[in-house]
Amino acid sequence: MAGRLLDTIKRNWNVELVLPKFPRLLPEKAKHAAGKEYERSLTLFDLVTMLAAVLFLIAALVLPLGKLVRAVLIVLSLLLSGSAVILRIPRAVLARQIPYEDLLFLLGLILLASLGHPVAAAFCAVFVRIGELAEAYVVARKNAAIVRLQDGLPEKARVETAGEPVIRSPEKVEIDEVVLVEKDEIIPLDGVILEGVTELDASVLSGSMETYTVGPGSSVLSGTVNKGAPIRMRVTRGFEESAAVKLLNSTQVRIAERTQKEILAADVSRWFAIAMGVLAFIFGIIVPIFAGNWIAWLTRAAVVLLLSSPAALAISVPLAYLGAVLTAGRQGILAKDHRSFDAFARVNTVVFGKTGTITEANFTITEVFPVKVSEERLLAVAAAAESHSNHPIAEMLKKAAGWLPEDSEGVIEVEEIPGRGVSAFMQGRHVCVGNGSLMEQHGVAYQVPLRKGAAIHVSVDGVYWGYIMVADKVRDGAFDALESLRSQGVTSLVMLTGDVRSEARPIAMALNFDSLKTELTPEEKVSAVKYLKNSQGERCTLAYVGDGINDAAMLREADVGIAINAIRAWEEADAADLVLSDGEISRLPLAKRISGLSSRIAAENLYGTLGVKLLLLVLTLTGVAPAPAAVGLDALFTVLVMANALRAYLVEKRRA
Repeated sequence: MAGRLLDTIKRNWNVELVLPKFPRLLPEKAKHAAGKEYERSLTLFDLVTMLAAVLFLIAALVLPLGKLVRAVLIVLSLLLSGSAVILRIPRAVLARQIPYEDLLFLLGLILLASLGHPVAAAFCAVFVRIGELAEAYVVARKNAAIVRLQDGLPEKARVETAGEPVIRSPEKVEIDEVVLVEKDEIIPLDGVILEGVTELDASVLSGSMETYTVGPGSSVLSGTVNKGAPIRMRVTRGFEESAAVKLLNSTQVRIAERTQKEILAADVSRWFAIAMGVLAFIFGIIVPIFAGNWIAWLTRAAVVLLLSSPAALAISVPLAYLGAVLTAGRQGILAKDHRSFDAFARVNTVVFGKTGTITEANFTITEVFPVKVSEERLLAVAAAAESHSNHPIAEMLKKAAGWLPEDSEGVIEVEEIPGRGVSAFMQGRHVCVGNGSLMEQHGVAYQVPLRKGAAIHVSVDGVYWGYIMVADKVRDGAFDALESLRSQGVTSLVMLTGDVRSEARPIAMALNFDSLKTELTPEEKVSAVKYLKNSQGERCTLAYVGDGINDAAMLREADVGIAINAIRAWEEADAADLVLSDGEISRLPLAKRISGLSSRIAAENLYGTLGVKLLLLVLTLTGVAPAPAAVGLDALFTVLVMANALRAYLVEKRRA
């Protein structure tokens, strides 16, 4: 029966529950605990005891029972709802910590109940416990996401040898070794496909359940699942540098990083509890020595101790950010930590890359202009030189030329020059493929295209072979997304690109950008980001939006780094703060709306809780508010701030 109940709760609550092993009553720690506030996990024992405590309290208040039965039910409700506090105290003592917050709260419950207000004490304990379980539920969802990442780590790799394939641990596979991946197997390491066309599921990395097609020459990331035909791939990164490992390590390290509001809430709750303990001692012991009326003053002291409960502060503020991060994750917006989300709420300047960010990076060849060679020869040489690159233009050239892996056997000493192109030696000949800046760097006289668009120039041994005109498409919804960002407080939209002005300017004008900088190298883009931040001073909170390719320096320099496509962006996992998993720029306003909501909720809970507690403190000590009323209002407000925090988790799935 317990098994059926567990299955029912799993289906309806969509949360992993753990059956306790009696007589072990403490909830088990989350599989990935990253700090004190993340060590709670939701168990079936928690839910059963909480439900029993609520039912006992309701029965005692509503049913026509005798005094003894009613008293027993109230005590049971008090014990069950306060059991978590009771059990945390010895655990903290064994860990050589002083659980003063729990001690003060427990002392307040005992005092209030023994002084003739057991219902108020039970009411307070029940509502505080409900708030803790709300936090435990959301934290359990976050921990489940991290566990899901770990479960997505590959455990084996089938390495190709002269004889039969050998099964090895991914940690023991060397770069440039060839790995075979069968259908429904996890890609063990980052690499490039040598043979086979298939569909990959990247939901572990991106959160999106959509699949995408790859073939020879395509880059693949560890952690993705092969949903189609078997493939052969060449390993390009070791296990520790692979996408899945970098993502998991980055998430585990940064999940414990807190916002300024979270730090303030934790500090305030700690000192507030100490101050309330001192006040309780003064008004419960010192004052009645001179004023008498011990029962009244001890009752007020008990209320003061219960007001010291940190639940409304220490839980509701981080819960607002945690709920927002999970909500965003459900909608393809992956946040590394709470701080980046909080910072994005304050962003007023957004800098965009162009290719792969504003545009789709889905290039097509419009025209080919060879010089003294055939079009086929020009395309073949360009594709071979680009064979080791995963840039969208390189992928387009390889596809157009019908490039095969064996075509790159003679390609050696390849140098990829960010923002310009590639320089490669092929069968003893020096080939350059890139933009006009690359041609100028190598002293090659090139033709300036008369048509609009991007030109890919090709030279061999310093001799100009011609150029290839390519076109890209602006992402759907880009204009609406940028205008929506303006409506949410963004005052400056800037585009930085390495493309020539004649190509970038029409796009910038159509999308109503405030500023455009063209023909920039990656280093010049970093300098531009620094200049934009410094020129506006402390008033500027800047976000950089890029496609995750050659963007690491800009993503790190910005206050908030946003990668537009998770499939490529995890190569820059340590640099990006937010990732739009499906590459839809239309999700940017949604991310800003959710981040703004979480920041507002955190501020409301922080300052609202302090205000209410201080008001109740004054009313209690002056005798205006009777003990049951003060305790009841505080417990009720605790539930209200928890519900307010959960607004960020339950936010509707519409876009801004």
